[in-house]
Amino acid sequence: TRVLGYYGGNLYFSTGSGTQGIYKYSGLPTATATSAAFLTGVAGQGSNPYDFALSSDGNTLYVADSDLGVQKFTFNGSIWTLSYNFTDTDTSASKAFGLAVDFSGSNPVIYWSSPNDIWSATDLGSGAAGTSILLAGSNYAFRGLDFTPSPVPEPSALALATVGLTALWSFTRRNRKS
Repeated sequence: TRVLGYYGGNLYFSTGSGTQGIYKYSGLPTATATSAAFLTGVAGQGSNPYDFALSSDGNTLYVADSDLGVQKFTFNGSIWTLSYNFTDTDTSASKAFGLAVDFSGSNPVIYWSSPNDIWSATDLGSGAAGTSILLAGSNYAFRGLDFTPSPVPEPSALALATVGLTALWSFTRRNRKS
């Protein structure tokens, strides 16, 4: 087992051992359970999957493969097919370990880590080379990559001043009526 993921109430994992691919547990197992193959044996599929990201509708899956870069798979209701690969221009060849996908826009934005860089590419309907957005320093290597929830924005000084002035106005108005 390399990477775990939780999507739509189910637990998934990637493996590079045995039959490589992505496997699924229905729900969250609380006792010994058997996984089912979710994405294995697809023509063109890489043999070294690491991280992965599944769209909320369950029909698009991106997989980071340490030999091929990022692969996009689509599900037509009965079978998965490889759509295309996203690669990088790193001299050590296309490698992907960590993966995060922003599905919020009309075109997903894919981010992945290779040993030397963090890469980004927008899915415009065909594979493309990613753009390096962060370079690892000397004697450093990237592996994982995840999004974290956005923090609640800090109120601006203007908003706080407005609340304070409104409270002061309300207080003085109430005292005048008394």
